[in-house]
Amino acid sequence: MEIAPIEVSSLRLNPHNDRHGALRDESAAIHWLLENRTMHMRALAADLARTKRLYESPLVRQDRDTYTVFDGNRRTCCIKLLANPDLAPSAKWKEFFLELSSEEVLGAFTTIDCEIENDLSVIDEKLFRRHTGSQEGVGQSQWDPEGKSNFLQRTGKESIGLGETIEKALKSENLLPPEAALPWSNIERLLSSEPIRRRAGISFAGGSLAYLGNRTDNLATLQRIATDLSNRRVVLGDLWNNEKKGQYLDRLKSEGMSIDNVPARQGQRTETTLHGPPPAPQRRRASKEKNLISRADENPFVKFPQLERAEKIWRELQFNLEFDEHDNAIAVLMRVLLEIAINHYARAQGIVFGQNDPFAKRVSAVADSMLNRGFVDVKGRSIIRKFEGDKPIVSAHSMHQYVHNANFHPMPVNLENSDKEERRDSLM
Repeated sequence: MEIAPIEVSSLRLNPHNDRHGALRDESAAIHWLLENRTMHMRALAADLARTKRLYESPLVRQDRDTYTVFDGNRRTCCIKLLANPDLAPSAKWKEFFLELSSEEVLGAFTTIDCEIENDLSVIDEKLFRRHTGSQEGVGQSQWDPEGKSNFLQRTGKESIGLGETIEKALKSENLLPPEAALPWSNIERLLSSEPIRRRAGISFAGGSLAYLGNRTDNLATLQRIATDLSNRRVVLGDLWNNEKKGQYLDRLKSEGMSIDNVPARQGQRTETTLHGPPPAPQRRRASKEKNLISRADENPFVKFPQLERAEKIWRELQFNLEFDEHDNAIAVLMRVLLEIAINHYARAQGIVFGQNDPFAKRVSAVADSMLNRGFVDVKGRSIIRKFEGDKPIVSAHSMHQYVHNANFHPMPVNLENSDKEERRDSLM
């Protein structure tokens, strides 16, 4: 097997591709793909024309002067039609590819890197591993929703338009020269999720940028970020994961930038919109929340990379697990989340628990520390004291029962009450 550049004109779509079965020839394969995968083919062609890059090499087998494509028929089909729209099976498709084609596109795809493999048994093994499921780990394992969410949160792929919006906002305030071109993808990677954006004092949804704190301070922070990225003082390697992003924002904070200065209850004011006027504000739902944690609440664990499990549990309780369907899972995970939060606080403040200290005693030690440091007042301490008792609704005892008592059934009202009491004064 080797990777080598091959002229697109020498590539031949496989008319016996397993996606559609045996067809007459390459023209029939092109027609089948366009008519049976219409939306996917349109999206793929538009992406190829926009990026002018092919991120996955087709798997091909040499046949004299041509190369038959065994994996990558869709990609190769789009590239061949961008290079020669006359291959399209109808006037409608020809017009579509003519509109996407350009000199730059033709130059980008004159040749493409291909994976050349002439052993058919090896080709079949590759196809088997790529396209017939994970086979208990032997084949390619597709991401589950959690994995996809993690990727989008890390890379900012779900924040398309944020980089352009920030650039326009800064230029409109004369905080960037008109000819400046910001690296949008790196900005979107840094500000990849709403909790991280909130640290920088902004929110972005539906193409609308909002300033959550002092507008002037928030703009100054964005200007500094834009300057660091444009001058390559900060590069992709500095923003690869949430820990590195957090370290960069912490550095900005230590240098006096407005980081983590968003008032807890301040409303959001929309300033800049990429896709037209901002959407009308939605009325808060009067109906009962389905999740234990409101979707409006910020995830406090996102700032602590070492608490990745807690961050994921918070997200599950906030978005995935719903009352009536997942009461037991909610109860157990709430107990685990409190345990992680208490242990983290204790480590940070040098509180040492005894090996046999019950959960209620550890909660009491943390609550006393928070009272002494001014994080809670006397009233807040009295609320937490209820948790140290053995009342069935709000207590460490009931938390213990959620995990260890096979006959103890958590009720949504109990979980909601317990959550409200505990989160009224966050342990974080």
